Amino acid sequence: MAALLLAGLCVPLAACVSTSRATAIALDDAKPQYATSDCKAAIKATEVHEDLYIGRLIITPLIAVLTAGAAAPLLLGGNVALDTADRVDASTLSETCGGPAKSAGEIASDVVTNAALGAAAPPPARRLMARPVVRDWPRASRGRCSVEAPARRRSRALL
Repeated sequence: MAALLLAGLCVPLAACVSTSRATAIALDDAKPQYATSDCKAAIKATEVHEDLYIGRLIITPLIAVLTAGAAAPLLLGGNVALDTADRVDASTLSETCGGPAKSAGEIASDVVTNAALGAAAPPPARRLMARPVVRDWPRASRGRCSVEAPARRRSRALL
């Protein structure tokens, strides 16, 4: 039983990334803005969202089970707030590093969609359906999990 629980926690963690990290991975390092210190700092800042994302993957189902669903509204609200911050920062990262930024309406739509999917599907399935901010660049990942990551050179700043 313990091995099954451990496998259930490790599989989602091994495959998926936050929206900010997915955006950083999809950045075009040939653009001149990529070499700026502002862009490098924005890429470095994605680590916070990555840590929060991994924490959310572990804590949300755990609290939901321990409280028998009574904490669902609080979990949903907390996850919506963290998802919004992640997507806003991903859009800022994309714009800072020479890519397209998302409008507030697009971000809100993505957050609402993710929240609705979060209420209906477990985290790994939800992450397979979501898209990163940078979707117009060539070979950009359509999903947020590494199984769908672009077959291009990874950003040197992330290695």
